[in-house]
Amino acid sequence: MTLKQFATEFAHAVISRLPHKSNPANPSILAVVTPGMPRWSSVDYASLSQEGYINCTTVFACVSLIAKSASRIEWYMTQKKGGGLWEEFDEHPCIDLLRKPNESESGIRFSEKVFSYLMLNGNAYITKVAGIQSAPPRWMYVQRPDRMTVIPGNINEPVKGYEYKTGMRPVPFKTEDVLHIMEFHPLDDWYGLSRIQVAARDVDISNQSDEWNKNNLSNNMNPPGIITAKNVSADDVDRYRTMFKENYQGAANAGTPLVFSGEDVQWTTTAMNPKDVEWLNGQKLTMRKICAVFGVPSMLLGDTEATTYANYQEARKALYMETVLPLMDIYREELNAWLVPLYGEGLRLEYDKDGIEALQENRGEQYQYIAAAKWMTVNEKRQETGFDEVPEGDVIMVPMSEIPLDQAIEEPEPPAAIPDALKPFTEGTPDEEEEEGEEEDEVVEEDDEESAKARKSHPKSFWSDPERKERLWLTFEARVRTREKSFAIMARDYQRAQAERIRQRVQSKPSLDGVLASDLFNVKDEAKIYVKKFYAWYKDAFVRAGNAGMRAAKGELFDDAELKAGIPTSWVFRLTVALEETLRALVFNSGTKVNETTVDIIYEQLKRAQAENLPVAKFAQDLHDKIAADLSRARSMLWARTESAKVDNFGQLEGYKETEFVDEKGWLCSFVPESRDDHIAASGREVKLDETFDVGGEDMMYPGDPAGSPGNVCNCLCSTYPVVGE
Repeated sequence: MTLKQFATEFAHAVISRLPHKSNPANPSILAVVTPGMPRWSSVDYASLSQEGYINCTTVFACVSLIAKSASRIEWYMTQKKGGGLWEEFDEHPCIDLLRKPNESESGIRFSEKVFSYLMLNGNAYITKVAGIQSAPPRWMYVQRPDRMTVIPGNINEPVKGYEYKTGMRPVPFKTEDVLHIMEFHPLDDWYGLSRIQVAARDVDISNQSDEWNKNNLSNNMNPPGIITAKNVSADDVDRYRTMFKENYQGAANAGTPLVFSGEDVQWTTTAMNPKDVEWLNGQKLTMRKICAVFGVPSMLLGDTEATTYANYQEARKALYMETVLPLMDIYREELNAWLVPLYGEGLRLEYDKDGIEALQENRGEQYQYIAAAKWMTVNEKRQETGFDEVPEGDVIMVPMSEIPLDQAIEEPEPPAAIPDALKPFTEGTPDEEEEEGEEEDEVVEEDDEESAKARKSHPKSFWSDPERKERLWLTFEARVRTREKSFAIMARDYQRAQAERIRQRVQSKPSLDGVLASDLFNVKDEAKIYVKKFYAWYKDAFVRAGNAGMRAAKGELFDDAELKAGIPTSWVFRLTVALEETLRALVFNSGTKVNETTVDIIYEQLKRAQAENLPVAKFAQDLHDKIAADLSRARSMLWARTESAKVDNFGQLEGYKETEFVDEKGWLCSFVPESRDDHIAASGREVKLDETFDVGGEDMMYPGDPAGSPGNVCNCLCSTYPVVGE
């Protein structure tokens, strides 16, 4: 056994008995080198750069195009906030450093060198200068890769450091002070693979072809043909040679034929033959092969015969998508691992794709596609196109005059038993109305004395008529059922997004030990997200209901069909600042109650996971599935109906208040068999507008009032009516 084999086996034996986080193959890698001694690159960087970059126009153009394109992309900083959100900002000390990395270079020139060295050598080295090791650097420099060498270390620290040598005494660098960016190399553990090295043969062919062309042009420019004749003397030959040098040789005389005088004149062609044409095609193929190595469409270098891309714009986009952006991804991730942590936790460096001009050429098509996406909300479309959200943008628009989705859904047909229930009250005459009233007065005479007194103290209301009352309720039910459809869609989307936020928070925890439900879920923060998501929906429903209340106070019915028909007189109710604050508080209250249920789920699931000692990943997925699945269709419809009826009744009440001749309101029980006993008992009770109804011992301003218990509020389809005279 040799000494080297013994060292390798001994290293394997030692490492197998020690806990470590390093690559288990490190012992084998380090066994073939001497720790602490420079590991020189096998690439002749000077020759490759001279022949490949300085002498080969194709390589120069490729490297220059990639480096210039990548170096002009702007950077911005992001910081992680609560709820899985990220805040973006353009001004930050790290951004300032990238814009001015050192006293003699701009950020563009600095980045150009990084990408150029990476293309030419397969390696790029950035060194930092800082007074304190853990502090952000004052300056950064890009070093020539052929002068930088890797110093192998030990098993736990494979790279001990770096040395920079210029012919003088080597300058040492600590590992943490050097950012080594390298291309993949299948046969080298320390250095990246140069792209010029891959294309070396094609580079040589290209250079030799250019040299041959140069020599042919300068020293041996052939005319297209020669005219010869017999019986030419020696003096004539010398004379013609001199004439050839003076009048026919060189690029300026290219294509000029030679003419000799004498008998039996003949023409001998020297123009391009098929073999020469094949050679020219070979030159084009060589250029394309070099371009392929660098990932540059040859069309961008003047290859007009290339048919890979339909036009120049497509070729430009391909350059960014297939070459520049992948390199930027590598550069970004390296900076995020090496530089950004020095500025604090929760920061991440990003580059601005939207600012790339070549990728903006199809922005019109992208905007057109997003605008036609009818399944996206207004705010989702704005986010996709780089704009901020708007307060009322969480609604889905449909083609019918671009109105919110919930307005476009057809209302359910009224029950067959009352086919004319939603017709306006235009039939009959005032005399007929009075006759109906006289009949009701006769009924009063048959009532007991107490009921008669009650009816005298409350003059007969327009909505006391059972048929009118049912018609009023049917219009209310139609509005609720229309609203609940759109709300249910938004609710399921909200719940899925919430489940994903919770999963990300769980996955950020190293373990579940000591974790509380409040660490994973903040009811107040989630209620704010709820307001942001749903407020526009509540506002729209509230204003419509307010209009319905004002119409009911005038003895009229209001239905969304009027709005669809474009009748402007329906919109008379206006949302004041005070009402808007009250409505926002109601939405926040709804979000709080919903999320209190969610935090209970998290508490129970977390308690079980800690008892069973579940892994973090397993618990995160189980909790995500539980929350996402908890919002079944039945539960979402129950939630949607409760909120739809609540906001409609609230809006109606505010509509009553807008009419000066309405002082009282009445409880209108739903016309469904499932009505609660307490709600049936409350039906017909009339109180002042600012007073509450007593419903099963609970005080409620209107059906669905958040002051009521879930048993009185959830899935309730009761409504109210204004107490107005005939």
